[in-house]
Amino acid sequence: MMFSTDAEQWAKETFQYADLGDSRRTKRLIKLTSSLANHLGLSLVQSLKSPADIEAAYRFARNQAINPQAIAEAGFVATAEQVKHYDCLLALEDTTSLEFTHSTVRDEMGHTTSNKRSRGMHAHSVLLFAPDKQQVVGLIEQTRWTRDLQAYGQSQHHASRAYKDKESYKWERASRAMETRLGAGMRKVISVCDREADIIEYLTYKVSNHQRFVVRSMQSRCIEESPDKLCCEMLLSPLAWKLLWSKQNKSKPPKKAPSLYWAYINLGKLAGWYDSKRNGRVGWERLWEGWFILQTILEGYLLVQSLELEM
Repeated sequence: MMFSTDAEQWAKETFQYADLGDSRRTKRLIKLTSSLANHLGLSLVQSLKSPADIEAAYRFARNQAINPQAIAEAGFVATAEQVKHYDCLLALEDTTSLEFTHSTVRDEMGHTTSNKRSRGMHAHSVLLFAPDKQQVVGLIEQTRWTRDLQAYGQSQHHASRAYKDKESYKWERASRAMETRLGAGMRKVISVCDREADIIEYLTYKVSNHQRFVVRSMQSRCIEESPDKLCCEMLLSPLAWKLLWSKQNKSKPPKKAPSLYWAYINLGKLAGWYDSKRNGRVGWERLWEGWFILQTILEGYLLVQSLELEM
């Protein structure tokens, strides 16, 4: 995978057109970002050499006249400009939480987990990647937000809230922002999302706007080509799922294969997974462990069958 290795060149190409109200601010931004890029993993202060540079960086960060979104937009525009050099792009998107627990900012943050005492913010990012060239193109969209502490627990009323008022609207919002910036270049893009994006409203938006996407399935959905839902035989052989059924349900398997979601949950349970968080999500480690346990059961069954035939 290829990255830009010249930090100064990258910073200039990315932020040279940032509209910060004063060309001197733009020059300072380029200097700060190139310094950070040259010292990955270090703080802003640690990446700078002289006290004068550190003081200038603090003045820049504290300057209320500088719009942070203008800095972000400069980066998005630079990425959009690079799109013309590629025929196919993957838009890799996901959400991450950033924890900020220091007393100076704690009151400005929202909760990031089911624990109300957690503090931080969320960022939903979309990174463009060119698979043919194995090249990271750049960030094309990012939305940052803090949750309202007064609205803690509102997920209990999820079904009654409007779609655009839900946090899950972030996936469609990101696609709309991408299309605005890329225009006709959106035809080159394939959105790649985790199972959190398996929302019927988002999928409907992508299909109706002829946008390509890959979403890891979390729901057992009907597809146009078939009246049947996604079944577990997409993942398991008929014998394998019947053995899994017998092991987990202690009863005779049905004639019709159960859903893919059933296989997903029961492979996790086979490995000892318990839905303690009540979100119906099995981790990859438990899935693989369940898969290998089922393969052992399958091999044992086939061995017994072969021995019986020999006898």
